[in-house]
Amino acid sequence: MVISNDVFILKVLWSQTLANNNHRSVLLGVVAAVCVLFFWTGWIVISRLGVTSHLTVYDVTGLRYSIGAAVSLPYIIWRRAWRGLTPGRILVLTLTSGVPYALLSYFGLTYAPAAHGGVFLNGCLPIFTTLFGWLWLGQKGRFSQIVGLGIILIGVTLVG
Repeated sequence: MVISNDVFILKVLWSQTLANNNHRSVLLGVVAAVCVLFFWTGWIVISRLGVTSHLTVYDVTGLRYSIGAAVSLPYIIWRRAWRGLTPGRILVLTLTSGVPYALLSYFGLTYAPAAHGGVFLNGCLPIFTTLFGWLWLGQKGRFSQIVGLGIILIGVTLVG
């Protein structure tokens, strides 16, 4: 009986969501969430497989960025997406994301299982992003952010 009540509650919530939004935007949101799920989990599993096979960390990094560049470069050139970025910002973005992040992730995946990699990568990403925002941009930490980061840190620590 409890299961049927839960299903009824989910149906009511879903019908209210559809009543408040059009079907197309809800479908687009669900499809986007599923794509993010597959991209993140696929990236971690395939990366672990790559670095534990005959490929090196540098090979997997090269494959990641060469394929990504080949797919996205025509769009970047067409849209001129670099406008508004100063050389200093480009340097900071290059040094704090991209290749260094991938290399550190792949080196970690050579020693840890994919499940741990998923927890550590996805758990530590908001922690370091928030710390960079506080230190570099001078943002102030809200109480809810600090509590959330503490919960994430506890979860990451418990996995290790």
